[in-house]
Amino acid sequence: MKKIVLISLIFMILSKGTLAFDETLIEDEEGLYVETIANVDVPNLNARAAILYDVTYDRILYEKNAKQRRANASTTKMITALVAYEYGDLDDMVEVSRNAATTGGSSINLKTGDKISLDSLIKGLLVHSGNDAAVAIAEYIAGDVESFSKLMNQKAQEIGAVDTHFVSPHGLDEDNHYSTAYDLMLISKEMLKNTYLANIISQKTLEITVNDNSKALNSTNEMLSYYEGANGVKTGYTGNAGRCLISSAKKNERQLISVVLGCDSKKNRTVDSIRLLDYGFNNYEIVNLADFVKKDLYIVVDKSEGEIYRLSKDLNLMYPLKENEKEKVEVEYDLKTNLTAPLFKGENVGTVKIKLDGGIINQIEYTLPQNINRKSWQNYFNKVFTDSLKNIINFKLKPI
Repeated sequence: MKKIVLISLIFMILSKGTLAFDETLIEDEEGLYVETIANVDVPNLNARAAILYDVTYDRILYEKNAKQRRANASTTKMITALVAYEYGDLDDMVEVSRNAATTGGSSINLKTGDKISLDSLIKGLLVHSGNDAAVAIAEYIAGDVESFSKLMNQKAQEIGAVDTHFVSPHGLDEDNHYSTAYDLMLISKEMLKNTYLANIISQKTLEITVNDNSKALNSTNEMLSYYEGANGVKTGYTGNAGRCLISSAKKNERQLISVVLGCDSKKNRTVDSIRLLDYGFNNYEIVNLADFVKKDLYIVVDKSEGEIYRLSKDLNLMYPLKENEKEKVEVEYDLKTNLTAPLFKGENVGTVKIKLDGGIINQIEYTLPQNINRKSWQNYFNKVFTDSLKNIINFKLKPI
């Protein structure tokens, strides 16, 4: 194994002129073993930073240094792909520059002058983590890497990745190039919404075309082979970043995203990712939060025809909860008082907050389904007449 690594290093130095790591070093996967995770409070991870997110039910299930800024290696290429898709034309042909062809680290072996479509560049970027493809995309979209990086940062801000800053489209170690586990979760979530990109990152192998010649590429994402239901997302490795892996998996119509950064080895990042996904799928039950809420609520409306009105909603508030969290769910009712007619359809008359450990996990707004009219003089007359009639009847029925 040591000989293979040494040969790889020598080859990189001779062929690229600089020693730049990314997806080049392959580690022995023999002995990969992960215990089934069930009924555990916190997974034991090698990763320096991590997050597990339930996409389907919009809940963070696990965090470890999730907002710590770190070098993030080739996970950068998710934003590169998003910007390329937004600004480019997939059918456009790109001529590969010498600058792109000689980019260090992992590559799809592009040569100066090669003709390749943007579609094939994006596939080479995401599936085989081609740094040469990343630079070719940047130059095609914006003219140079610096200008493209500005577009990347704009896109990151749009997504909400506010603790992220990029200076390259590939993620090789450079000053002021960083992200967080939380931000990378947001970016991967955005990429999974894009049908075209989501399809690419789910492929173990695919073909691209360079100079009208087909070339087969294998994915760098080991989770596509190791984990049932895996459908993405992106790998990464540099000396500063360590081993990084963003994984997505879908089971029973439920999708989770895990992010592990700064792992010591490729094996560690794989094991950590499996542990996180198993933890999310095995330890959380999908429950209806409506079961914790009173079915009928009542409001009093002064000077109205009915005075007391029932509010009722058919709620379907599915949410993942651990067994020991069910007893911690609290419901806070905030119905408006001192209401006076007339009130109108759609008017807010109350809020119900469902809380877990003090934080709001769902909020229900109650609005009027119809107008509530003010009492007319006829209503008052009818009430006085009815009350008087009752008094007369009661008087006659009194025993002598």
